Amino acid sequence: MAMTPSQTLQLLIDGKELPEAEMVQIMRAIMGGELPGPMVAALLVALRSKKETPTEIAAAATVMRDFATAVNVKDKTHLVDVVG
Repeated sequence: MAMTPSQTLQLLIDGKELPEAEMVQIMRAIMGGELPGPMVAALLVALRSKKETPTEIAAAATVMRDFATAVNVKDKTHLVDVVG
């Protein structure tokens, strides 16, 4: 059974690692705009406070890539990478 955002937040506050499936679920809710701002803030602060794990980071990155918008450019002559 999937956890609610409040249950996920409590797990993070307790210093527990989120299983990959739970991190994917909560990141999909965040990226999909399904959660109110204060809950998103609380989840992100709790995640950072407990020190995010490589598994959590990888799951979050996968979801963010799923939500990314592809940009197709024919002439790449003058493109500049501003992200890194």
